[in-house]
Amino acid sequence: MKHIHFLIFVLACYLLPAQLLDTTLISHYACCVGHSVQTQPVTPTQAGCNYLWSPTAGVPNPTDAEPLITPPVTTFYERRIICGTDTSYDYAMITVNAGLFIDWGYSDTLLVCQYQSPITLGFDVSDFQSPWGPPFLQGYAHQWSTGATADSIVVTQSGLYSLNMLAPDSSHCDAFAGEVYILFSPCTNLEPSENESISIFPNPAQDFIEIVSTEQINAVSLLDMTGKRLFFSEKTAKIAVSSFAKGIYILEIQTLKGKVVKKVLVE
Repeated sequence: MKHIHFLIFVLACYLLPAQLLDTTLISHYACCVGHSVQTQPVTPTQAGCNYLWSPTAGVPNPTDAEPLITPPVTTFYERRIICGTDTSYDYAMITVNAGLFIDWGYSDTLLVCQYQSPITLGFDVSDFQSPWGPPFLQGYAHQWSTGATADSIVVTQSGLYSLNMLAPDSSHCDAFAGEVYILFSPCTNLEPSENESISIFPNPAQDFIEIVSTEQINAVSLLDMTGKRLFFSEKTAKIAVSSFAKGIYILEIQTLKGKVVKKVLVE
């Protein structure tokens, strides 16, 4: 009979549900991509308890009570609190906001003649306004791929250059301004003559480009930023550009004194 009573007691222990502590709290957080969230302390705090977070994505140690979580995407986390035979749960909803993307005005590739070196890349946050008032990038810091933190950088070598705008605090998201590949070309025989006077208008252009020169124009070429020739004509002073995509182009003008290069913006 004693054995039967002991068996009934053991079965009862297994069949009885574990007691749940009153900590079924749902906490809401928000952060930007790549940022971390400090989860709130366990209340009430009890000694000798174990913890288990699920899922584990972005959690450095899933058994920590209050880990610093860096979620890759918006995630609903569960924290299991095990204190002896008592088990409780609380939850954290972390919303991950994407970073900002800004058009900083440069094309993907920029072809520059060596004699024009150095050139300056710059980004003025005051040019970007939010729909409701002051510049929404106010307080952001420049972070160039070169490590520079100034508003602009001086470029003397070919390569890929990019700019991130770092948020002033965790309540804002970082912004990616863009990247551009600068290609310095020898541009042999493209040095302009000091006595030569050539101008182009309008620039920026939408429908056409007109060339005004004190020297006779022998040939005109229009190239994209990869160096591909899109237009060639002899002895012309006007080029239709309405069919070209928006962006920066290189205009080569051949006169009796040599070849001159101009940058043209098509809008």
